[in-house]
Amino acid sequence: MSKLDDLIKELCPNGVEYKTLGDIGTFERGRRFVHADDREDGIPCIHYGELYTHYGVYAKEVKTHINSEITTKLRYAEKNDVIIVAAGENKIDIGIAVAWLGDEKVAIHDACYIYRHKQNPVYLSYIFRTHEYHQFLKKYVAEGKICSVSSDSISKYEIPVPPLEVQNEIVRILDKFITLKTELETELEVRRKQYEWAKQQLLNIKKEKLFELQELCNIEKGKTPIQKAIPGEYPLVVTTDKRSSCIDYQFDCKAVCLSLVSARGHGVAQISRIFYQEGKFALGNILCAMIPKDEKILNAKYLQYYLFYMKDILLTPLMKGGANVALHISDLQKVKIPVPTLEEQQRIVSILNRFDSICNDITTGLPAEIEARHKQYEYYRDKLLTFNRKEG
Repeated sequence: MSKLDDLIKELCPNGVEYKTLGDIGTFERGRRFVHADDREDGIPCIHYGELYTHYGVYAKEVKTHINSEITTKLRYAEKNDVIIVAAGENKIDIGIAVAWLGDEKVAIHDACYIYRHKQNPVYLSYIFRTHEYHQFLKKYVAEGKICSVSSDSISKYEIPVPPLEVQNEIVRILDKFITLKTELETELEVRRKQYEWAKQQLLNIKKEKLFELQELCNIEKGKTPIQKAIPGEYPLVVTTDKRSSCIDYQFDCKAVCLSLVSARGHGVAQISRIFYQEGKFALGNILCAMIPKDEKILNAKYLQYYLFYMKDILLTPLMKGGANVALHISDLQKVKIPVPTLEEQQRIVSILNRFDSICNDITTGLPAEIEARHKQYEYYRDKLLTFNRKEG
């Protein structure tokens, strides 16, 4: 960052002037259009929801178009304008902005403001993502079924306005962080597709003899009341990713655990998680543990991978009931699975473990790297956008 330091020393050695957004630009509200106006071809447009679900810090192309017959009713952002979310279903997204860098004008939804100015638009967009800016807006957001903020409120926010050369260098630095994070996210998407392909190739087993689970496993119901469990040193397997602890343990083994009770999502029973657990652990009383009778015949981790891959075929149809559905152990015992040689099971587990670590491990995998890069970006963004204030 020596180039940035040199620019600051040369161009603003005595600090940077702070000005309100109202002092350096103007706000104009977009005009209403609805999804019924959407067309494959037509006027380029930006819906307010797309600003926080689809676009990043800046955009050059739009996702959607609308009916050209309503062109005279609309308001447009032009190149270098900044588009700001003015209203939405929750207050978290209010105030987020995207710099429009496309060459053509774009119609803007009425839940947004068009901000016109003479600064670097991406520099402003980064400011609109800082923690300090959103803390400032909190006191002005009107809450209700639809949350909103007025342009008068946003216009009161003071920002540092260094020379354009300094703004440009800050954008160059922060863009590098964004690019690195995007590259990691792209790699993660590729790895996830490879993971799915590997599961299809390795777990689509058709030639092996089928065995009922009751022949291979002891299946036992959990005993620990989840809400009343006394905290302790042993893991407590529950129905969510967040594990708890328990004062006592019920099992000391390698096991596959799943919930016997589930809610219906969109009218369909959901088995969202199947856990692998080993060692001493307690088990919630709405779950069951499948414990291989002979580890030289059945690898518990293989069982977890296979049941999760085949859950919609093997397990979901067995769940019965109304709003809350149940899987009975007597039905689970009769589920049939293929059992390749132990060597083949270990090979399958080894391959899938590597993919699972890369795609899902929040301490060493790509998600951990992405999170680390995001925190690094946020740290430098807030640091680079903070200046000594010029006096007078």
